[in-house]
Amino acid sequence: MTLPATLLEFFVTGASTANALPSRFNYALVLTSYLIASLASYEFLQFASRIAELRHSVVRLAWLAAGAVMMGVGIWAMHFVGMLAYVLPIPIAYDVVSTAISVVPAILAGAIALHVVARPVVSTRRLVVGGTLMGAGIGAMHYVGMQAMSLNALVRYDPVLFATSIVAAVVLSTLALQVRFWVSAKSAGRHSSGSQEIVGALILGFAVTATHYIAMASTFCFANPGNEPFAFDAKIFADVATVIASLVLLMAIAAVGFDRRMKVEIAMREQADANVAAEMERLNSVFQSTGAVVFMLDSEARIVRANHAVLEMLGLPAGDVAGRPVCELNFDGFDEAIFEQWRAAAGTERLQPVEFECSRARSAGANRLFRLTANPVQDQSGHLHYIVVIGVDDTERRLAEIRLFDSSRLANLGEMATGMAHEINQPLAVIRMAADSLLEELDTPEAAAMPTELAEFIKAKLAHISSQTERASGLVKELRTVARKPASDSLPFDVAEAARIGGDLLHEQLKAARIVFNLDLPPPGLMALGEAGRIQQVIINVVLNARDVLLGDPSRPSTGTLGHIKLRVVAAPAGGRAVLTIEDDGPGIPTQVLPRLFEPFFTTKPTGKGTGLGLSISYDIIKRMGGDITAENRSEGGARFTIVLPALGQVLPEIRTAGIVTLAL
Repeated sequence: MTLPATLLEFFVTGASTANALPSRFNYALVLTSYLIASLASYEFLQFASRIAELRHSVVRLAWLAAGAVMMGVGIWAMHFVGMLAYVLPIPIAYDVVSTAISVVPAILAGAIALHVVARPVVSTRRLVVGGTLMGAGIGAMHYVGMQAMSLNALVRYDPVLFATSIVAAVVLSTLALQVRFWVSAKSAGRHSSGSQEIVGALILGFAVTATHYIAMASTFCFANPGNEPFAFDAKIFADVATVIASLVLLMAIAAVGFDRRMKVEIAMREQADANVAAEMERLNSVFQSTGAVVFMLDSEARIVRANHAVLEMLGLPAGDVAGRPVCELNFDGFDEAIFEQWRAAAGTERLQPVEFECSRARSAGANRLFRLTANPVQDQSGHLHYIVVIGVDDTERRLAEIRLFDSSRLANLGEMATGMAHEINQPLAVIRMAADSLLEELDTPEAAAMPTELAEFIKAKLAHISSQTERASGLVKELRTVARKPASDSLPFDVAEAARIGGDLLHEQLKAARIVFNLDLPPPGLMALGEAGRIQQVIINVVLNARDVLLGDPSRPSTGTLGHIKLRVVAAPAGGRAVLTIEDDGPGIPTQVLPRLFEPFFTTKPTGKGTGLGLSISYDIIKRMGGDITAENRSEGGARFTIVLPALGQVLPEIRTAGIVTLAL
């Protein structure tokens, strides 16, 4: 068959359209076809928005295929119902195979449309190409579906209206695709409203429906007598097709809505998880960066979580702490009986926190005192759920309290010494005046009759009494100087004179303990800047510690000399610094004790014999004066403490000769 012959069978040529069978439209079915097209368009917009959000190629392709099928079925259902709305005065039947084949172009048109619009931005060229292909697909679907009609008539098409329908299909398809971007532009920066999507679906549905009915306007049927095809009720068939198409489209829309809702819920959950993670990170940063010691115990007293301060305090990595019973970590001070009471508690009884102290040697070797508070946390039934322990390093505060007490004690002692000096100096003055008066009486003529040897003996004794009362007055004065309240400002003082006064105060105590105490002091003039009374406090503390060591040494003889202690002051050759050394011939300092000797609260003395603060305070005093104090064992036996004070530099002669007593006054 030649091409012209084919065209004669397709288009109206040589026949008057006035001879065509009269036709009309069932407007109820026309409206139904428009609603189906609008519903399919709404489903199309939903799929397009969802596909535009996808980036994964496989998932995007799956959604594109599903959307194309749903859109194609919707367009086809609109076309088929529109065909049923075309009423002729003769019965009409439809070929099943041709009718089924007609859905394929509709699906392809839907795939093209989704591929074009399911992206954030589309160029004009791409939009025109997509609209052209979609219009061609819809036109092909229409005319293939028209060929599926079986009736006793010849179906022909007006060439002009046929071409117009194709052009209209392309133009309206392009405009229909633009609707999706109109909806997106209206909802930019916020969720698209339902009204905008509905309006867009109605516009898109109108475009698809108009394409169909423009094509139907080009159709003319001419009577052709013959056997009539099987007639059926078009309304029933249209109702069935409408219901099936509507259910399919509604299910597709519901699937898209459900997917988007799940996406929103997943996004909200992910955002909530991200917010929780960020909040936990912030809380963990506070938990870890705080200077306080914080750790958590479960109801079995196992460590659940601990911050860096705890790990530093214990000197252990995180992996060696979590899950371990707290009793294995030697947290002294916490009463196990209290924990057992907490674990046995139940009901509405409110468990009260307890405070305790813990002394720990940190990884750096320094012994620190921690004050901890254990807070029991109960569950809803009142049982112990976990325990939160919060603590702070209390070492400095405790030292500050001790310094305050020490200053107060010295101030009180100074006030007492002032009063005692007045009371003691009066009888001492009376005794000396009496002795001096008696000496003068021995030089009178009346005493000449006394035997010479007796007179000399009495004079020697009286001179001795006078010198001892003078010495006693000096000691009282020196005691008042040592015990007075510390000065707020550092002043120059003679190091040798300060050491001499400290040695004088210790002499009798050491003599009573059978210890030989030697002083090796330079001439006056070795000056330092600070507080003479504080240096004397350090000397007294170190010397008395040496005395206690000698007294506690079981290898010492029970009679005779118990040991020797020597205090020596020299000027260092380099820089003129003052160097004080205190040595003894005792058993020395244990090797394991040396690194911790100046730690607060560390002591090797029996309980009740020492606080572990004397050397720590001495260390602090020397450091505050800019000096240094160290301890070591002598090669010949015994211990040696070395105190180095910074040089004062050149001082005025009058200050050099004034000495500590003048400065104290």
